Amino acid sequence: MVLHRFGSRTIRPGAVAKALVGACILSLCTSPALAHDWYTGLIDPVTGSSCCGGQDCHPVPRENLRFAENGDMELFLDGGWRHVDPQRILKISSPDSRVHACWFHLFQELRCVILPGTL
Repeated sequence: MVLHRFGSRTIRPGAVAKALVGACILSLCTSPALAHDWYTGLIDPVTGSSCCGGQDCHPVPRENLRFAENGDMELFLDGGWRHVDPQRILKISSPDSRVHACWFHLFQELRCVILPGTL
């Protein structure tokens, strides 16, 4: 095995590459989790279950929000407009002043909605 000297340190071949690959994998694994952290602990007011299963909550673009003729809110999720049950709107404001939805794609269920302080 050929060892390389870097100053007073001895480095094995491939050690730097392995360290870089490890750092990249770690950053890929933790970044989405960190971005998703503020959803942790949010509780569906209707069922008492967690709002989020780890990948179900996300911001909703402004153009994907509308109000029906009766005044009820609707969100465009998974290719269709979904009625927002007012009981599913959490009594907290989103930390980034955007609307967020916790949408369970598999069950086509809107579990929680988090609104900004003002719409």
